[in-house]
Amino acid sequence: MTQNIIGISVCMLLILTALPVAGKMNVENCKAGNLTASYGLIEIKIDAKVRILDDPYNLLDGVIKVNDTISGKYIYDSGMPDSNPDPKLGSYNFISASCGIELNAGGFVFKTNPSNVNFHIVIENDYPDIVYPMIDEYDVNSYNNLQLSNGMLVDDIQCYLRDANHTIFSNDSLPTHAPDLTQIDYTRLYIGVSEPNNNTKQCWIIATITKLTKKSVIDSYWVKCNWKSNLLTKTYSYKIPEIPLGIKLFERFPHAFPILRQLMGY
Repeated sequence: MTQNIIGISVCMLLILTALPVAGKMNVENCKAGNLTASYGLIEIKIDAKVRILDDPYNLLDGVIKVNDTISGKYIYDSGMPDSNPDPKLGSYNFISASCGIELNAGGFVFKTNPSNVNFHIVIENDYPDIVYPMIDEYDVNSYNNLQLSNGMLVDDIQCYLRDANHTIFSNDSLPTHAPDLTQIDYTRLYIGVSEPNNNTKQCWIIATITKLTKKSVIDSYWVKCNWKSNLLTKTYSYKIPEIPLGIKLFERFPHAFPILRQLMGY
């Protein structure tokens, strides 16, 4: 009984010590702007202006017009590995509900389906092109999306950037920053919509991307940094990191730590 009480006390002490330390480390990283060096969720705010609208069947109820503003965000995991072995072409496929895109225009929300995510980012660095000798490209696509409030299907959402001077990327790694639009010679935001019972009835929106901003970062401990104000919106994680001291104590007194044994899976 005495050993159990000692074990519980030490276990609680380790937990209470570890969480503030983990939180403090992430707070310092947030203040220093170092979260881009660690894996986590990157949130990019996007603004665009409608350039072309083709809606012959009035699937969008006439609420979106040329020159209207489209705004929203997309989120991706910066730790996602490249699924393409080509050193000039990075392909990153996301299926987590945390990732995807969400855009707002004319009262409609064009959004990745969080229950069935099929979200991709492609990075091309010094890649051969039909028109240009080499280009850099940044391509964001969401293929499984929620229906609009009026029941229409959102078939595809794409954000595409091209740098004909192929200087924006130095490799095909997934960037942890918003692309610099001053280095981009062509942008396109495309949204394809169709009628559920008749996919021959389609409409599409093409917009020019006017602004991309890295709004925030959520690291692996779920610490969120607002990059404008550096405010910490959530301090601590409930994911307990591996504690070398705890492991050593457990190895020395294995029967004195029933809770620690359970937490560590021994």
